[in-house]
Amino acid sequence: MTDPIVVVATFRPKPESVADLTAAVQEYVPVAQQDEGNLRYALHEAGEGVLVLIEQWSGQQALEQHGAAPEFTAFTQRVQPLLASPLEVRVLRPVPLGDDAKGAL
Repeated sequence: MTDPIVVVATFRPKPESVADLTAAVQEYVPVAQQDEGNLRYALHEAGEGVLVLIEQWSGQQALEQHGAAPEFTAFTQRVQPLLASPLEVRVLRPVPLGDDAKGAL
């Protein structure tokens, strides 16, 4: 079994694009949640229109399949012109510590 992978994606919209970006992300989240190997795909607001997706995938293969899906490609093409800076994506590998239930996503 592979270790789960956590992805943190941060969207920083142009000031005039906050509503359009929010709508695009809200429409896409339920689609991504249906992808094979998706364990979590949760949207968070960070203030000033900044949106943060916290994702959890069952492993590298699931993450790669998600990234290759036509729905993901269409989504990224839709939001790209709405962003003030490039989409920031961080892929994280868990380092479980302490309590098993609390020490990792």
